[in-house]
Amino acid sequence: MQRYIEWILRYRFVVIALTLIVTIAAVIQAKNLNIIIDPNTMLPQSHPYVTTSNLVEKVFGSKYVVMVGVTPKEGDIYQPMILEKIQRMTAAFLQTPGVVKENLLSLSSKRAKNIAGTAEGLEVKLLMSKVPATAAQLTELREAVGKNPVYLNSIVSVDAKTTAILVEFKDGQGGFRAIMDKVEAVVGHERDSG
Repeated sequence: MQRYIEWILRYRFVVIALTLIVTIAAVIQAKNLNIIIDPNTMLPQSHPYVTTSNLVEKVFGSKYVVMVGVTPKEGDIYQPMILEKIQRMTAAFLQTPGVVKENLLSLSSKRAKNIAGTAEGLEVKLLMSKVPATAAQLTELREAVGKNPVYLNSIVSVDAKTTAILVEFKDGQGGFRAIMDKVEAVVGHERDSG
């Protein structure tokens, strides 16, 4: 150990120069560093639980599901301004690359149905085919959501103060950070003081 210390002291300028060169090389390469957040890469892929989980995700999807919540500062969600935002964001997510379109769920998505019993059987129509403009149309939407409790606490809170858009993304390059960049591109256009 003493010989090692003596060698470092004797050639201290060489040691300092080599340390600087290695540090500079590391700093230059830092710009190429790409952080991908994917906890599955740290799991033992041969473990039975991980194998089963991977199979379920492959068959049913739902690995990357993002929930976008919209809560107005005043009133509840049954306001034309809020519902227009939901409709625009839903349309934008449908155009976003990597979104599993058939799994997108919001008040204005094609998956959200108003199912009601009639004398002839069942009547199935879109929950919100267009944004309600009148008080009567807003009340009709509120009642439709209330009659279809599957939407309560999934895309509409029980107190009607918050609504959500559930967006599923395919597994792609860049991990969760790339997904959140796509979400922010859509949500950023609709974010305001209200």
